[in-house]
Amino acid sequence: MNKPNINNKRGNFSTVMTLILIVVSAIVIILVLTSFNIANTLEEAVKVCRLSVITQSATSVGIIDKDSPFNINCDKRYVNFYNTRVDMGLSPENMHAISVDYGSRTTKKFTELNEYVTNQVLAEELRVCKLEFSDGKLDIFPNEDQGLRDKNICFVCSEINFEPGVKKQTFTHLKDYTKNTMIQQSGITYYDYLTEQTRYNESMWEQAVMPDGTEYSDIPIDTSKNYLVYVQRYKYGLGRHLKWLALAIPGGNMITDLVRTTDSVTVGITPSKYITNMCDVQAN
Repeated sequence: MNKPNINNKRGNFSTVMTLILIVVSAIVIILVLTSFNIANTLEEAVKVCRLSVITQSATSVGIIDKDSPFNINCDKRYVNFYNTRVDMGLSPENMHAISVDYGSRTTKKFTELNEYVTNQVLAEELRVCKLEFSDGKLDIFPNEDQGLRDKNICFVCSEINFEPGVKKQTFTHLKDYTKNTMIQQSGITYYDYLTEQTRYNESMWEQAVMPDGTEYSDIPIDTSKNYLVYVQRYKYGLGRHLKWLALAIPGGNMITDLVRTTDSVTVGITPSKYITNMCDVQAN
């Protein structure tokens, strides 16, 4: 009687496992590609965006300039404040009133727009923007990282507008709101979430400063202005590629000291007029 060939069995098992992995991978790719095109609601859009960001980061290859075959698929959110409601949507032509906390109730229509309503909407937009772009834990925008020069790359997550009929006033306690308000079903405040450490060991929210010196996390909200919620990736091109000199050449640290060599990623709110000054490249 011939003895069973253990090596053949192992080979057959390996072949079967390989085929299974190929099939599973194909199914995952199909699901990913399909899901990138089914964002019909605000909730779906957040999931599709986050998945596309993770996919692009995971599939970026290269030594100096990384590139991915996938583009991010993220929709800008539009928020309009009125005297008695807040509208939101994925396009200016398709917006609907959203529920907000007002006094002791949750409602889509309130008596008068106030600081509490404004802050809760803005804090949530900051949270969503940070979530969509992987909480600063991944290398984002690899397809925009071409060349050796330093570069600010931004994506506008939300466009915030106060309609002309809204009473002119300034709200100044956004940071306080984030410190005192818990994200629903999370056990963590907005502030603690927004200031979590990124992959570059920096706070994602508090490190950015406006041209007038004000921290973006402490920005006053003037109802006569429009604002943008954004994520920004600063890529230190030449400095990043000179890091090896610190190891390869005696005194190399003197070279790398001339340029910052650490990338950064931030999320924030800015008056719309500042965005072109802040960003060399806008990814949307």
